Amino acid sequence: MSNEAFVTTVLGPVGVDDLGVIAVHESLLSVVPGAQYAYDITMDRAEIFDRLEAALVAFRTAGGGTIVDRPGMFHGRDVKLYEALSRATGVHIVASTGMGPEENLGGYFLTPQTNPPTPWPAERFAELFSAEITEGMVVPRVERRGGAGLVVTALTEPEPTATDLSLLRGAARAAAATGVALSFSAADPAAAPAISGEEGSPRVVIASADRRDCV
Repeated sequence: MSNEAFVTTVLGPVGVDDLGVIAVHESLLSVVPGAQYAYDITMDRAEIFDRLEAALVAFRTAGGGTIVDRPGMFHGRDVKLYEALSRATGVHIVASTGMGPEENLGGYFLTPQTNPPTPWPAERFAELFSAEITEGMVVPRVERRGGAGLVVTALTEPEPTATDLSLLRGAARAAAATGVALSFSAADPAAAPAISGEEGSPRVVIASADRRDCV
């Protein structure tokens, strides 16, 4: 793409002038982390594809061009499904890396040798997220595919935890190192931009900042 500005989609880089109308905060799939792998939960992939295909075709017919899928690594992200949907509908799909808040993390992301267990350091999260952007998103236990075009996280309400802050710093470092945008949902929308600025992340999207006004 030479010097043209681009965004990484599940089917590769797309020039910003070719993205069209963008829906910036969507969830093609959203499940409790890990639920899609539970033995007692059935997910009909054909039905999921048909429903999402119909929604994306309607979006494109209405003038839409790009969907930004924001759930991150563990809320149902399905890279192969997104690739198939993008090819079938012509809608660009930007997938995301990242995770959070703390309550949605498994013990793997804590350091068990400490008492109580402490979160991974920010740099370890940064390495994980950066690899998903530059080397491809992990398809569990199999391979990496494509690349994430966004790094996301969320902070615990009403007060971020130590793990949340480590995640946020790691996400901001990954965004700064790779050039993608950082998106976060925050209990305090003013605090997270300050932290992301400290870590050198220049492009920030504040998600769900209006939800209190909708109650």
